[in-house]
Amino acid sequence: MEKQPFTPSGVLALQQWLYQLPPLEFSEEILSMERNFEVWSLAHLALDEQQLIFYNQLSRTGKNNLAYNVTLAAAYKKPISLVQLLQKSDEPEPEEDKLFKPKSSLVVTSDSNGTYEVEGKLEIEVTYLN
Repeated sequence: MEKQPFTPSGVLALQQWLYQLPPLEFSEEILSMERNFEVWSLAHLALDEQQLIFYNQLSRTGKNNLAYNVTLAAAYKKPISLVQLLQKSDEPEPEEDKLFKPKSSLVVTSDSNGTYEVEGKLEIEVTYLN
C-alpha cells in the first residue's frame, strides 16, 4: 500500500488495509510493528516536514507509549482513530503549538488458564494551538 497522510482519513485507510490482509501478511506486519514501530510507521505514513519534526521531538516515553498502544490495538484489530482539534490559546505566543495525546481504552483480561481477551479502542488526539 502506498503511504497514507497522517490525517483521520489516512489513518483509517491504513487501518482498513492492514485489517483486511490475509492472516500471514497481517502477522508479518504486526511483527514488523513490534520490532521497530518508528520504521514501520514512517514506511506507511506520509508525514509532512512539520509532522516529522514534531514526531522526532516526542519524548522516548511518548513514542514508546504510542508504539505499544498502536501495536496492541492493531494486533487485535481494535479501532484506531486520529482526531485533530484546533484550540485557541490565551497566550499571545503559545510555547507549544501542538499537543499529542493517545487515549487508550484498551483492556487485556487474562485468567489462570492462559486465555485472554483484548477489548477497547485507541484514539490519537492531536490538538493544534493557535
